[in-house]
Amino acid sequence: MIRASDKLLISIYLLTIYYFSTVVSIGTEITDQVIVQTELDEVVGQFCQEYCLGNERRGYIKNVKIEPNNEGKYHVSGKAVLQNRQVLSEPYNFVLYDHDVIFNVEGTLNHETCKLRIEKVLVENDFQGIFASLLKSQGDIIGREEDVPNCKRFVGASK
Repeated sequence: MIRASDKLLISIYLLTIYYFSTVVSIGTEITDQVIVQTELDEVVGQFCQEYCLGNERRGYIKNVKIEPNNEGKYHVSGKAVLQNRQVLSEPYNFVLYDHDVIFNVEGTLNHETCKLRIEKVLVENDFQGIFASLLKSQGDIIGREEDVPNCKRFVGASK
């Protein structure tokens, strides 16, 4: 069983590599492939179950794109959503709060070594910086290189 707190750092790295898009680009959309072929969507969901608030909280991958860059490597961008949502059902259905925290991650993938270098992480709609602080507590992420198992399956989609 994957523990969300144990996998936060890994999930951010993986989100960076195959996922997250903050702007529309000409990259190849690989969101469905990432959801089906990796544990990432489950890890994001479990992370939200542990840290998000509300009886209808959920975390999910919204978008992942990959595109070749000029250096013979690949730019990867992705977006994950952590939905904090509380719904009251008695005596009437009423949404008490519904607030999405959005993680936007960008990085460069070297398809020869399957190493991902994280270059940018932006947390949006983060009330009082709670999720950004949680991310910082995991160590310095920008500039790290991580192994991405079997990365060529995603690179092939963008050729």
